[in-house]
Amino acid sequence: MRNANRNNIARIIDRTVYTAIKNNLGGENSLSFRLLSDAFSEKINTAVCNEFGVTDTANIPKESVIEAIIFVLSVKPSEDIIQLSKKFENEFQEFIYHFVEDMPKDTPAYQQLINDYIANLPDSTSAIDDNDIGCLESEMERAIEAYLYSVRHSKFYKYLYSLCTDELDEDFSKEFCVDNISELPAEKFIEAMQFVGEWTPSYETLCKISELEPYKIKVKTAK
Repeated sequence: MRNANRNNIARIIDRTVYTAIKNNLGGENSLSFRLLSDAFSEKINTAVCNEFGVTDTANIPKESVIEAIIFVLSVKPSEDIIQLSKKFENEFQEFIYHFVEDMPKDTPAYQQLINDYIANLPDSTSAIDDNDIGCLESEMERAIEAYLYSVRHSKFYKYLYSLCTDELDEDFSKEFCVDNISELPAEKFIEAMQFVGEWTPSYETLCKISELEPYKIKVKTAK
């Protein structure tokens, strides 16, 4: 059974794979997406596992998650998938054209067809869901802990952790113009993950971490 960290990594990679498929196959409402997403998903997962030497994407090391995200987004469909996608989309457009070309534009049937199409358009402004929020929070925690590794036994660890958290939250808010990560548009999720993975504390905070590193917590020894 996957532990919490592996579950988070799996969700991050799965979401990125979904985004890559959607971007390469004409969007989640396209015919190609519905017919070819499984084949492309298998190709991506195989490529990722080979690239990072794992048998399951959940086993990718935490420190390699951002690298894995960038790698996933770089994978392109095979030539067979590309040709099938073009074939399906062309045939589907011809079908749609012949279906509606003679339909009177003022008929209830035509109006209903247009209304249904508009209603089913994806909402690009919708915010990220709870799973994505969990992934982002986990990546934020990992990013902060990476800079506080040398002071994890310092009496000032909690102070420094709080300092870094406030700084990262502020930098994140400025970068994506949101007050809270729950307001982040879904389409910005991958960009946000990369931003957090590449985040660095300010020079002043890095100096404080260095200055407070020597103040270790004294461990009481049993008599």
